[in-house]
Amino acid sequence: MVWVWTCFVIVFALLYPFFCLFVQRESWKKYGHFLNKIWAHTVFMFCFLRTKVLWKFKPDKNTQYIYCANHTSYLDIPTMAYALPGYNVFIGKASLGKLPLFGYMFRNLYVSVDRRSTKSKYDTVVSAMQK
Repeated sequence: MVWVWTCFVIVFALLYPFFCLFVQRESWKKYGHFLNKIWAHTVFMFCFLRTKVLWKFKPDKNTQYIYCANHTSYLDIPTMAYALPGYNVFIGKASLGKLPLFGYMFRNLYVSVDRRSTKSKYDTVVSAMQK
């Protein structure tokens, strides 16, 4: 587990300057999302984590979907970044935006939700559908 966290942090640190660059303009943010896929693929490769995706349906690239991780491990979100095709927007709790370095990337690329506020939950879904 220590090796996975070490890889996770080192790869993020190497990609961080690019994340900072790509969040500067709205039209560049798609590259920030693509970097997250690279981050996930690199961590999985260096940690020798193999995945196999079994689809029960074929996702249509012109349709929006909501995928929900069950959070049974710390790898749920990286696995989704690794496995899901196309452009993905993640929704996470607002406190993730307060983390050093990661928080800056999260606040600028993804959608945060204050789980204590019903209005925030609604606004989050609306915001995610617009990204």
